[in-house]
Amino acid sequence: MKICTRKPVYDMEKWITHYVKDMRRDEMAENTITLYQRLLEHLKTFVDLSDIKSIKEIDAEYILRFLEWMEGRHAEKTGNDRFIYTNSTKMIYLLILRTFFDYIEEKAELEEDGSQFTFSYEFKEITKKRGRKAKKKREIKHLSYDEIDKLISYLDTEIEFRGRHYDYIYSLAIKLMLYAGLRVSECLSLKFGDLSIYRSKEGEEIIEIRLEDTKSGTEQYVPMKLSHIKEEYQYLLAKEVGRDQYIVSNKRFDSKLDRSNLYVKVNMIYLKAGIVDKKGLHILRHTSAMMLLDKVGDITYVKELLRHSNITTTMVYVHRSVKQLGERVV
Repeated sequence: MKICTRKPVYDMEKWITHYVKDMRRDEMAENTITLYQRLLEHLKTFVDLSDIKSIKEIDAEYILRFLEWMEGRHAEKTGNDRFIYTNSTKMIYLLILRTFFDYIEEKAELEEDGSQFTFSYEFKEITKKRGRKAKKKREIKHLSYDEIDKLISYLDTEIEFRGRHYDYIYSLAIKLMLYAGLRVSECLSLKFGDLSIYRSKEGEEIIEIRLEDTKSGTEQYVPMKLSHIKEEYQYLLAKEVGRDQYIVSNKRFDSKLDRSNLYVKVNMIYLKAGIVDKKGLHILRHTSAMMLLDKVGDITYVKELLRHSNITTTMVYVHRSVKQLGERVV
């Protein structure tokens, strides 16, 4: 689906409708959906009142002007000319907006040159309190090998010494995105029956992951070493998870985790693991791509494993210096 097809207000309405529909499909709490939808409807109104020609023009300065407009509306209703949102309210609204625009990035088709339009840069600029024009090329960020070691060490330690349900589940989600290069939506949609194990010619156990909820809409398969998630897989077996039950799930395995909650929790895990300047879920897929490229050095092979429809998308990783990656994948 293209980011822009009609007037900005109609494009906003289209994306809000799809976003709310997917939130309900993901079984998000109705009060949460109402909060998100109310703010996004206000944004749609602001877009309709403003003079932008495309929602791609939405940048940091525009978002800040929208929040000021919201404060002005509230001031008019209450008669309090000095009304301003608290910092916590602004952070909640920015989180909602960030999640919404992340959704657009994930669902939107690639640009004509093979790049992916991104709003992420603008939200970083908001935290610096200065507006810039939207950055149209995807900024590829990834974890260093030292950060990967810290992250895996933290996850394994949590499982070993605490071993609570969500210790296993968050670890499973992170490792599926990191080692199999799964997209967030693919990870959250996985059911136990989508996993099958076989032995390679070298005798190593490989887990084959069947993906139905893919960006291309076609069924796909991804291989990964079972050793990467052996403890997590044994936990699923011990819990006797059924073939039709979600694996990145709650304790009853009857409802998959909420994407926004996973985003918040994984960011907390980064901090606890000593990773202070990296955020987000998609960064794990970027890291998977960089590790793979560093190991095999074959861009076409990386394209197939990442399941990119266009090799231009994969080429963005080639322009990253291999020297920056440090040691090679063992």
